[in-house]
Amino acid sequence: MSSHNNRNGFSRRQLLRGLGLGAATLPLLQAELARSSCLAVAPKRVILVFWCNGINNQGSWAPVGGGALPGYLASLEPHRSDLVFMRGVTFQNLRDTPNPQKADNAGHGATPAVWTGTRYADLRPFHEEAGGPSLDHHISAEWKKQGKYDRGPLHLGVRHEGYQLSWRGARDAAPPDNDPFHAFDTLFGSVTPSGQPDPAFEQLRQARKSVLDRVAGDLTRLCQNLGTEDRARCDAHLQSVRELEMQLQATNVGACDKLQLTRGFNPKADDGTEKAFQAQLDIAVAALASDAARIATITFGNEGNNHIVPTWLGIKPVGDSGGIGDSNSHHSIAHSGDARKLKLDGWHYQQMANLIERLKTTKEADGTRMLDNTVLVVANCQETGGGHGTAKVPWILAGNSGGYFRTGQAIQADFQHTDVLNAVCEAVGVGIEGYTQPEYRGVLAALKA
Repeated sequence: MSSHNNRNGFSRRQLLRGLGLGAATLPLLQAELARSSCLAVAPKRVILVFWCNGINNQGSWAPVGGGALPGYLASLEPHRSDLVFMRGVTFQNLRDTPNPQKADNAGHGATPAVWTGTRYADLRPFHEEAGGPSLDHHISAEWKKQGKYDRGPLHLGVRHEGYQLSWRGARDAAPPDNDPFHAFDTLFGSVTPSGQPDPAFEQLRQARKSVLDRVAGDLTRLCQNLGTEDRARCDAHLQSVRELEMQLQATNVGACDKLQLTRGFNPKADDGTEKAFQAQLDIAVAALASDAARIATITFGNEGNNHIVPTWLGIKPVGDSGGIGDSNSHHSIAHSGDARKLKLDGWHYQQMANLIERLKTTKEADGTRMLDNTVLVVANCQETGGGHGTAKVPWILAGNSGGYFRTGQAIQADFQHTDVLNAVCEAVGVGIEGYTQPEYRGVLAALKA
């Protein structure tokens, strides 16, 4: 430990423990020369967001060559120069998978294919398994081989159940954490390393309520002794953590079984779904900004979302409509393609606009925006809610990943979804050997700057 911290009588490790942050965050505050040189250049990051049911059944996608965005995409207009709209995505790996038992190989059944580059290992009715790793695990494993980063991807979900999107390898699913409280506490230190609630959880939480104020003097002295780059990262990280902690501390969380906790919102209920999605997106940004993770997946619902009624938009349950859920479920609304679908699509893209704004306003140590060093891929598993097509699926890419991607455009040519995923690999310095099968190793040239 460097001597300047000992002179203050306040070590970096003590600070982190006081804040309730784990050892994984220590690299942020390493002021030694070797660490400073690493932090001077922002790392590449990847965020993968998914929801199902396509876009609305009426209206257009982003027009090629400019023109106003349709109403449900209007929230993205301020960020248009940082975006690529794609309406030609095809899940060829699913189409090529033998399907003797007539499983769902269109629309919702494309969910396990979304982030993968191989044909399915198993395609049976309601039992669909990927044949290889998903993009997040492939990139993470390659980064580890290269000595760039040795932590795995962060998986966050919102009422996810059913078909999986993240895979460590063939038939080896990696389900997301659907509980933002647990995800936050695991990342920032309120549970034990095993993931079980800390017996002193409530005592620690109460002690931490004002800890940022109480250590302000020591923190100021510590940051003054850090290099410019480290200081900026430290300040940005603590601000993000404080915002999240203040949000989640407003709930009454006790040191008991998580299922019995009284919270400010219930992430398993319709009326808590919006807040859960927003919390998971905020957690992902904070984790990547603090280098607690460099790649994150956020999954909203499952392959059909017949269990989610968007009550936060004023749409109430009205009763069962058969296999597609309540008549006002996301699934049923998608099949109808009416004004409710437009409203729900608009809400989804508004959440993405908010996420992009966070990435644009979060500054890196080198003065760049976090978005400049990040690629965000917003994916769907089908073209429209009622048609279930797996061609011309709407995707959006945001951020240029250090100048690799040519943003500010719309692409409507037909291409395999792996052409996009392979480009993401290239952008972050990762090969595709072992990720995609030979017939899926193209790269979408139009994406490149």
